[in-house]
Amino acid sequence: MKLGLIVYLPHLVLSMILPLVGEFSTGVVITYIWRVSFILIGAGILIFLLGTQAWLYGKSKDKELIDFGIYRYSRHPQYLGYLLWSYGVMSLCSYFIGGMGYYNPGGGLVWILSALLIICIALREEIEMSDAHGEEYKAYRKQTPFFLPLPRVLRAVITAPVKLLLGKTFPETKREATYIFGLYFVIALLLSLPLFIMDLGSSYYPLLPP
Repeated sequence: MKLGLIVYLPHLVLSMILPLVGEFSTGVVITYIWRVSFILIGAGILIFLLGTQAWLYGKSKDKELIDFGIYRYSRHPQYLGYLLWSYGVMSLCSYFIGGMGYYNPGGGLVWILSALLIICIALREEIEMSDAHGEEYKAYRKQTPFFLPLPRVLRAVITAPVKLLLGKTFPETKREATYIFGLYFVIALLLSLPLFIMDLGSSYYPLLPP
């Protein structure tokens, strides 16, 4: 499971930086991270519910393309909500298990697999929507973020591997969507290797597997 340690990197960075800042220098870093987990869980549930409400309303009005409400800011709000919720739960459970003195197997690799699977499903759905609605959906896809509004530079970095592999930003076949799943899974494992080699376990950070 240590090959999924890259998932914990945001928490690892916080644990190193916050002790140097004012009130967090008193040893309450883990309490802060624990609160962040609850914020992620709450945000995930809220986004999921907003997405579901917009989708149900659209279907009740016989709309084929849902492009209003939270769908103006995210093409897949339910999936985004689930990912935020599951990341918060994973971090919170890792904290409690590690803090109680039990072995923490870590959920990083499992979370990576589930997140990439959801992304792959979303991409395959977009291919179907493009086939069904043509330019109308492509225009919506062009102006609306996949999950979250991101700075252009960060968005370019995230999508660069897809452009290198496929020569384009969006997959056009379901097979290409599957290729993207494999590509980013390999990237996640490679990014986890430094943490794996350094053996950064619970002695350095309670959220990581020992």
